[in-house]
Amino acid sequence: MMTTAAPSLKPEAWRPLGAALAAACVTCLVYLTPGLSRALEFDRALVVRGEIWRVATSHWTHWSGEHLFWDLLAFCALLPLALRISRRHTAWLLAAATVAIPTGVLLLQREFVTYRGLSGLDSALWVYVALAWFRRALRSRDRLGAVLVGAVLAGFIGKVTFEFVTGGALFVKSMGPNVAAVPLAHVIGAALAIAMSPGMRTDENNTSGTAVVPKPTGHTRVHGLSPSLRRYPCSMKRYATSATKIATYMKLSSSSSGCFT
Repeated sequence: MMTTAAPSLKPEAWRPLGAALAAACVTCLVYLTPGLSRALEFDRALVVRGEIWRVATSHWTHWSGEHLFWDLLAFCALLPLALRISRRHTAWLLAAATVAIPTGVLLLQREFVTYRGLSGLDSALWVYVALAWFRRALRSRDRLGAVLVGAVLAGFIGKVTFEFVTGGALFVKSMGPNVAAVPLAHVIGAALAIAMSPGMRTDENNTSGTAVVPKPTGHTRVHGLSPSLRRYPCSMKRYATSATKIATYMKLSSSSSGCFT
């Protein structure tokens, strides 16, 4: 009897899950350590005085267990999906959103004294993944997929609209006294995702984290070669040989006749 080894996943396949697990561990550690959330939260007065690190660390602090649960659930679900699309673009998006969201709150919503939560980064990942899937559905002419992803994007718009109108969060019901939702953070995250989304096709099997240029189709010419020459190796060989002969002849002619200006 012959036995076959079970298929093993490459290390690249585990990295997105590992990144999500590491983020979950850090966030839970911050929440469960007494006084650490207070030391890392975005505090307007302290940031103005020079404690700039609070701009970045505020995303990993939360007001309540329910607040932590929903933010971390969305982040751990969306981060692996975004990393599978493009690690490089996801890293730049998160870096930009980490700085831009608290800065926007600092400048545009002066009534907020402190800020906590991952929801702004969640919004950036949500829109980034949805846009990538929407483009893929349009490219493959998957109408049902495009409609479903469009519904997801419409749901995000509805969620943000609800938060602006009611002043409360859609999922989190208890965050503590004198704590309100900040839909501006979600809008900034979504705007960055739209601005930084790659226009080229991405491939889930592409582990380098870079976008993949679509292959030319139809009668598109690449490097001056017609589709027929790209299709037949013999034609390409004759084309290259002729071009080499012409270049050699021109070089000999120019060396013998000189150059006139």
